[in-house]
Amino acid sequence: MFMGDRATTIDMIAQRGGNIPMAPDSGSPPAASARSVSGISRAKEKQIAKALSPIVAWPTLVLALILPATFATIVALGLGGRAPLWACAAILSVVSYAHYTLVHESVHGNVVAGVPKWAWVNTVVGWVGSLGLGVGWPALLRTHVLHHSYTNTERDPDIFVKGTLVQLLGKWVVQSTLGLVPMGLMRLIYPGPYDRLRGVFSQRDVIQISAVTAVTLALLVASLATGHFLYWLFLWFIPTKVGILFLNIFFQWLPHHPFDRTDRYGNTRISLWAGGTFLTLQQNLHLMHHLWPSVPFYNYARLYRALRPVLIEEGCRIEGLGVGPWRKAKE
Repeated sequence: MFMGDRATTIDMIAQRGGNIPMAPDSGSPPAASARSVSGISRAKEKQIAKALSPIVAWPTLVLALILPATFATIVALGLGGRAPLWACAAILSVVSYAHYTLVHESVHGNVVAGVPKWAWVNTVVGWVGSLGLGVGWPALLRTHVLHHSYTNTERDPDIFVKGTLVQLLGKWVVQSTLGLVPMGLMRLIYPGPYDRLRGVFSQRDVIQISAVTAVTLALLVASLATGHFLYWLFLWFIPTKVGILFLNIFFQWLPHHPFDRTDRYGNTRISLWAGGTFLTLQQNLHLMHHLWPSVPFYNYARLYRALRPVLIEEGCRIEGLGVGPWRKAKE
């Protein structure tokens, strides 16, 4: 069956209760207990998610071509003087942020899923996304896996964004500074942060991450030596750092603030606001990812619509852009 055909049935599942052909699953299925209000059992919830989890995520592959091409085009326009550097920096910052979607999908093996001989595609796309943020792939891979294992706990790497948005901005400034130090040298300059990371990364990871940082520093030195510092600043450093700031806000802070719950349906929120689904590449529906990581980002909205009765019954946080105290979602 064509994978798109499976997805088109999703909007009828909650009402009809029909079954969908499911791929083999080595894990234990969720309990089949029915929820009294939504009528969607955990087993049916799993079926809905599987119907929206294609083997090949073609939109993600297209994005993996469009984003670096766009980045290169804007850089070329800036270098050629055909566009003001400040405008290039603004556009590149958004493009850089979008690159994390490639990383995110690759970490979970969603670009090409369940086909071992094509697993390398996930790694390649992961590297494309990481370089668009000026970061080595292993850094984002290892930390995101830990994030899912220890969401909202002290062992969650993303817990560093906990606090107010103003505090996050201050942490971002520090993070941007530390990002200029190759990880291999951090043990000499910043032994505290290095000790916390030492158990996460292998020696090979450290070398690869340090190599990406070294390229950034080499470009800085070259720009200073040739009198092109502003090009480095506006076409690389500012965009990648602002892209990471957007990542900190829309992927880490907004979905999990105030980081006070660790249960399956409460550790992440749905944040509904005008344009949010488009501007964040559906990460305003980040709870759907934590519930079912196999579903690619472009299907979060469909999964949300199908499971909204479940989310309400489970007391999930369905809110606007504001991040007030936790409250039970309402119709």
